[in-house]
Amino acid sequence: MSKRVLIVDDETCFRNVLEYSLEKAGYITSIAVNGQEAMELLRKEKPHTMLLDINMPVMDEDLVAEKIKNKLANDYMIKPVEIEVLFEKMDNLMGSIA
Repeated sequence: MSKRVLIVDDETCFRNVLEYSLEKAGYITSIAVNGQEAMELLRKEKPHTMLLDINMPVMDEDLVAEKIKNKLANDYMIKPVEIEVLFEKMDNLMGSIA
């Protein structure tokens, strides 16, 4: 089973870079542009982790984080991120998911 990642960001350029980089590295990605879409995809696709921007329209990160509390591993990074550092953090958080 491949590792599934939900990318939640309202910045198209940043989403595209993350999606390309993650898929090239073998991850399966889903995209949401706001918190409401993120909640729908969380229920539907059950990702192993989520990359969540903190400033989004419709439903902000605090509400999303509260709704998913204790369902996913938590960590944070400040944009811009270095892809290699992001991958390392994700691998540590997701552990041995095949």
